[in-house]
Amino acid sequence: KSIIVIDSKMRFGNNHLLPLGPLREPIEQIKRANEIILVDKGDENFSDAVVWIKDNFNLPIKKCTMSPKRIYNIQTGANIKKNTKKVISFCAIGQPVQFFDFVDKYYHQELKISFDDHHKYTIDDIKDLIKKADENDVNVFITTQKDEDNYSKNIVDKNSLLSIENTSENKGEYDISFTGVVKNDYKEKLDSVAVILILRKENKIIDGEMTFIDNVQGNHSSPFELSVSTYDNIDYDTYEMYAYDWSY
Repeated sequence: KSIIVIDSKMRFGNNHLLPLGPLREPIEQIKRANEIILVDKGDENFSDAVVWIKDNFNLPIKKCTMSPKRIYNIQTGANIKKNTKKVISFCAIGQPVQFFDFVDKYYHQELKISFDDHHKYTIDDIKDLIKKADENDVNVFITTQKDEDNYSKNIVDKNSLLSIENTSENKGEYDISFTGVVKNDYKEKLDSVAVILILRKENKIIDGEMTFIDNVQGNHSSPFELSVSTYDNIDYDTYEMYAYDWSY
């Protein structure tokens, strides 16, 4: 069975094949198709596209709609709550505007950042994205599954060489301190490493804290301490800590 997928907004674009246009085969090859899947972008283009297909091609039409399934942490796969206040969207695909238009329906995009199609993300790209998030007080990135592989491979490469060891929990009269050492197995010095503390109750995140260690030498361990005030009456049963390269 041969199926043709057509975007209700773009259709055949400029009628050219890749790389000059969006088509992967000449238009005349549509005669091999058994049906057309018409992607509905949720605007006025869909009904016009249906008429256009009926006028030009004698093929059955099926409607395709898209909606976000879930937001999850690229590194852990864990679901995270939607933050509709502010997000930063980025992608390296052939039609970035369509991706941004799609995200616009569900989230407020503080920034929209596009890279060249098939761009391989570097550590510097990732640092720049994190820096933009800090500058704009954003804690959620939205990207495509296609971009996820390239992004996550790079972000894990260096951070996978960071580990936290010898952790301890000390409850005092006014606060609870968490201590440990960050071990940097990366061969070069890291200008800054972020240490993140997460407190959980029945596996749900209830609080957290963050600190930074400057000038963590390569193949070296650096101590740290995080404190949480006991005045907040935080009731947790487990805690976890992570270290990330935060150098710019």
